[in-house]
Amino acid sequence: MLRLDIVGALLFVVLGVLILLGLNWGSTEEWNQVKVIVCLVLGGVFLLVFIVWEYIVDHSTDHMIHSEKYNPKDVESHSKETPDENIGAAYEPGTRARLARLTPKFARITDPMIPMNMFRSYDVVTTCWGTFASGMVMLGIFYFVAIFYVIVQGKDSVSSGIQLLYFAPGIVSSYSLDK
Repeated sequence: MLRLDIVGALLFVVLGVLILLGLNWGSTEEWNQVKVIVCLVLGGVFLLVFIVWEYIVDHSTDHMIHSEKYNPKDVESHSKETPDENIGAAYEPGTRARLARLTPKFARITDPMIPMNMFRSYDVVTTCWGTFASGMVMLGIFYFVAIFYVIVQGKDSVSSGIQLLYFAPGIVSSYSLDK
């Protein structure tokens, strides 16, 4: 349980609620109302805080890789002929390692919700964008097909929902074929 990223999960829930609340209020009321703008801006701020938190948690143990203390005199004493084993004594921690020392102790044992190194893979990023785009298309299809059943065919909302159930086997079979 200690390895769960509770702070990241709470940040993600708060940013999701704020953005969805802003989008919901904006679509039913006017977009230039203060409560809509505040929800969307705070949701964006929490998104940035979430990304920074996940980066910190993902790199909070970088400083533990090298246990040797940095001593500038060791750098001068090592020549190019020095064996590779002695280079660790002259290790200077990078920016990530220096910032990671400022993290709270519980962040050092926490696993990130979203590991940042995952986004270094072109395949993963492309798949995420493709899944996002197909999800948005599917949302639009369900929204407008339901309206089509109600307005054009004159069905009630329950019959319209039942007609949408016929899409489920196609979605499940296409999902299982992708795996």
